Amino acid sequence: VLSEQIAGVCEHHDRRTACATELLENLLLEVSARKGAFLSRPLGVPVSASTCLRILYRIPTAYVPEDDIHHICIDDFAFRKGKTYGTMIVEALTHQPLELFEGRTAEATEIVLSKYQHLKTVSRDRACAYAAAIEQAHPGLAQVADRFHLMQNCSRHLSSQLKISKQIIRDELLAAFPSGLPPSEEERQKSENMRSQKYFEPIRRLLEKGLSEEQICKRYHYKRLVVKECMREINRDSLKQSQQRLDELLEDKKLRIYVANPEYEVNRNTGECSERNIQMTRIIEASKTLSDLRTCYLAFQEVFRKKDTELLDRWIEKYRLSRLKEMASFSAGIEKDIVAVKNAIIYDMSNGPIEGLNNKLKAIKRQMYGRAGYRLLMLKMSLSKTG
Repeated sequence: VLSEQIAGVCEHHDRRTACATELLENLLLEVSARKGAFLSRPLGVPVSASTCLRILYRIPTAYVPEDDIHHICIDDFAFRKGKTYGTMIVEALTHQPLELFEGRTAEATEIVLSKYQHLKTVSRDRACAYAAAIEQAHPGLAQVADRFHLMQNCSRHLSSQLKISKQIIRDELLAAFPSGLPPSEEERQKSENMRSQKYFEPIRRLLEKGLSEEQICKRYHYKRLVVKECMREINRDSLKQSQQRLDELLEDKKLRIYVANPEYEVNRNTGECSERNIQMTRIIEASKTLSDLRTCYLAFQEVFRKKDTELLDRWIEKYRLSRLKEMASFSAGIEKDIVAVKNAIIYDMSNGPIEGLNNKLKAIKRQMYGRAGYRLLMLKMSLSKTG
């Protein structure tokens, strides 16, 4: 008996029609192999998890001619944070993933980059390994430092400087507010409520006479909690309480935000400031160290807002020998990478596309953890629609 293959229905030796295979391919690009195997049963084309992987590996990856690649972004990603890393390269204009490879060393990156002979610009973070690899593979190629990473690095140095200068800032604020730090609106309101209570004045007079907490409770039948609250309110303006408030302020994680952003908690429509913003502004202006840190950060931010390379040169010159050691260190790092940083001002290019794809890669990697090899990751990164 002779039989003839029907074109378009199935491939040679296949046990599924082309329509069923296409259905599975579209499904498996969006879900893991185990989920795909589970969902294939109600669809009427049951397959195992291993078969799901074989179907995926048969799909051709999206191909972009190397001669058409002129602008790329490069960044690393973690398979296991702090343990194993890989590198991703993305076409900057189309956001098409081009390469996924193991490691983030200069040697591995140089080998991959050498394939692309028509590159004009490369956007990267502040990693020295990538900078060296680009310079070795394509000497003189325009490297663009990512603006987000530059501001992030500046913010980290600012945080480090706050930790280093904590005692200096504390002394400056105690000198500026010898009678204590100005209370916040919440503290002031609480204090007013307490002082307006009928029992506050009698208890205050008894305490001034030298009676102890226990004596007041026994003789006048006040609750111990009420007496303690009154004592706490009376001691609120003492030097000890003032120093305690100061220590809490210096430990506040939001201090860095207030220093870096004067418009934090300011209504953009009305310009109205919150009570906390007003208080923090007074505190920052009272400390020379905090004021200098704010000026330094905002001046660096202004460089990119105005897109002026001369402003950058003046900023480096000003803070190169600053008493703020961390900011001086950051300035020295900018000076070493000055060409890429200036290109970040000149070129309208960033690592934004690759950062978005990095999130997609993390989602795919976690979805199929244990089977997420580079070939499989590349397939899903290139062809999946939902991530």
